[in-house]
Amino acid sequence: MSEVLEITAMSRSTLYNKLRAGEFVRPVETSLRSVRFLESEVRNWIAQLVEERDRKGGGNE
Repeated sequence: MSEVLEITAMSRSTLYNKLRAGEFVRPVETSLRSVRFLESEVRNWIAQLVEERDRKGGGNE
């Protein structure tokens, strides 16, 4: 979890809010009380945010 928070620069509460809202990649359950995120999916999620920003003209030209 700490790696995901570092990569995304989100707080833990923001991450949980995005998960509840379906606005973040779905974790993989590894046990009843443990989940993991695929790094490739997290990085793709970030890339999609950048693409959306650039489509809206908000990039650093």
